[in-house]
Amino acid sequence: MKSEWCYFKEYFSADRCQQIINEALKLPEENPVIGKGGEFAVDDTTRRSKIRWIRRREPWLELFSDIDSLIARANNEHFFVSYNYCNAFQFTEYDESYLGEYTLHKDTFLTFPGPHRKLSISVQLSDPYSYEGGEFEFMDVGTAPNLINIRTQGTAIIFPSITYHKVTPVTKGKRYSLVGWYEGPAWR
Repeated sequence: MKSEWCYFKEYFSADRCQQIINEALKLPEENPVIGKGGEFAVDDTTRRSKIRWIRRREPWLELFSDIDSLIARANNEHFFVSYNYCNAFQFTEYDESYLGEYTLHKDTFLTFPGPHRKLSISVQLSDPYSYEGGEFEFMDVGTAPNLINIRTQGTAIIFPSITYHKVTPVTKGKRYSLVGWYEGPAWR
């Protein structure tokens, strides 16, 4: 690996971000879960948010194509890991009404059977002035990314799924993001 993370500032336009938000809000809402003890569970002491799943099918194929290309570029320039695919993106809402947050975690479950998450992506969909708090932060990286840049609407940050990160509580307004995990052969 050449980098611990990379980002593409304003990869999506503000209009495209709003279009994604509008369409994703039409999808059914689900309870967010976390990997815990080899299973998935709801745990609102660790994660408070609302989620909707965007599956790899119409009308979302162009979005998947755009992000697939971005992941390939990031991997070729920064990470050099073996990965295969991402079946779904998670549209996530963090709201001030429940102090939406996701405490420190990593995105891969090394003890789970099957493919492992290799590369994670988080796309900032909200206008950064529409909410307070909700900072995306890494733990134990050599140099952290510029928080203003990664908070910029339309910015995509990509990192190995074994990297610890969090989203701080949203204290005012609402933050929307799009996250995904590109899976591949088990980490070794």
